[in-house]
Amino acid sequence: MPDRRDQLSVVPDLKEDSGLFKGGVVEVAFEVTPLRKRTTRGDMLVMGFISGVEIEVIFPGRRRASTGPLLSRLDQLVRQANREAQQAKRPAPSMTQIRYPLKAQGTWRTRIHRDPHDIVDRTHQFLIARWMMRDGAGIERVYGDPPVTLPAQDTRQP
Repeated sequence: MPDRRDQLSVVPDLKEDSGLFKGGVVEVAFEVTPLRKRTTRGDMLVMGFISGVEIEVIFPGRRRASTGPLLSRLDQLVRQANREAQQAKRPAPSMTQIRYPLKAQGTWRTRIHRDPHDIVDRTHQFLIARWMMRDGAGIERVYGDPPVTLPAQDTRQP
């Protein structure tokens, strides 16, 4: 199937956000793990959990550029967990056991996958617009951008 999406570098903010956040934005608290990868579009995907349920957390488009502090914090948690395990002479924890709390504003989407045996698997994804995390001093910092939307139209008749 051909990919008809615009090239990432030429998508204006309004067009990007209108495609991503069509259904509005909600605020959600969850935990993210250090497990991450890049999508074919260059977005960053992180494994997350809400009440023990695994979700995919996506930092789309231009928001990916603001993930540096989060990635640094996750890498720091991995080093700390490995150091503690080594000192206690036990195996290093699984990457899914290392979790960092995050509050985010974004939108939900569900992906449906079918395997060759026609078995359906649903994946829950949360596309992030903005996220809040605590810095080293415990101060909550906000990253990302609120979705860009068109100004409300005045529909009153003159």
